[in-house]
Amino acid sequence: MKRFQVIIAPVFRRDTRRATQRFLRNTLILCAWSGARIRVISEKPSDEMTALISNLRSQMCCESVGCVVETAPPGEMVTFLKKIVEEDEADLLALNLEKGMMGRPVMSHDKGAVFLETNLPTLIIPGSVTFGYPPISSVLVAMAGERRQSEALRLAITLGNDNGLPVDLLHVTDNVRRDENGSMLGNISDEFQHEYPGMVQEFIAEASPFSTEKEKRCIRHFWHMRGDVSHLIRERMGEDRGKLLVLEWKGSLRSGRAEVLRAILRHAGFPVLLVRPEVHGYARLRIGKDFPLAG
Repeated sequence: MKRFQVIIAPVFRRDTRRATQRFLRNTLILCAWSGARIRVISEKPSDEMTALISNLRSQMCCESVGCVVETAPPGEMVTFLKKIVEEDEADLLALNLEKGMMGRPVMSHDKGAVFLETNLPTLIIPGSVTFGYPPISSVLVAMAGERRQSEALRLAITLGNDNGLPVDLLHVTDNVRRDENGSMLGNISDEFQHEYPGMVQEFIAEASPFSTEKEKRCIRHFWHMRGDVSHLIRERMGEDRGKLLVLEWKGSLRSGRAEVLRAILRHAGFPVLLVRPEVHGYARLRIGKDFPLAG
């Protein structure tokens, strides 16, 4: 993750000590792997957080990770973080998902507000996730339905090249013919081998027009599938540790909006990187017909 130099890790006063320890442990591992620095913004007493971070760095042999701990006034986390973003002092926001009813991850109102207002790429880490080393071994990008430039794919290609990670693409539509493995770049039947490779390459070229052919070699599979979007994403992510899901998203987390995203987060057992799209005058962005991403 060399694309990110400073990772913001907000800690809220409602977070339990156990959840905070797990979240900071995961973020420290990510920083140690990527070379990024961690900037902890806490609503809890600074002495408590400094001691916790110091103990974690010592236990995990992460003393080399650059770390700053700051205290946000109660109820002012959003304002505090927006100022940091405006001063261009952060590259990535990390948020942990708490366990709610029936053990499913939920995003609290405070964290939702931070996510919506800071406008940073946001790594959401469910409480059930415990990073190993390396924390990420592959990347899955859920592609948009329209042919257009994709900030998620561009960022995934950058991460793939910087960290030697394979990148897989998933594009969900209503009707599609595919091989038994679902991969257009992996095993293409004779019937489609002349037509589909060119279509896939064209699709990727339009989605990431500024990536070179050499950079795009990190792309391993292109899955073109039909069905329920959130189910297919979870199916492709599987149970293997180390997979990162990258989505391009802009909109609201309110009830009735972004239902597919909400479904993914409710059942996610993997980290999700949400990326804001570049502004090109588009009014709506979809994955298939079921994934409205713009409010």
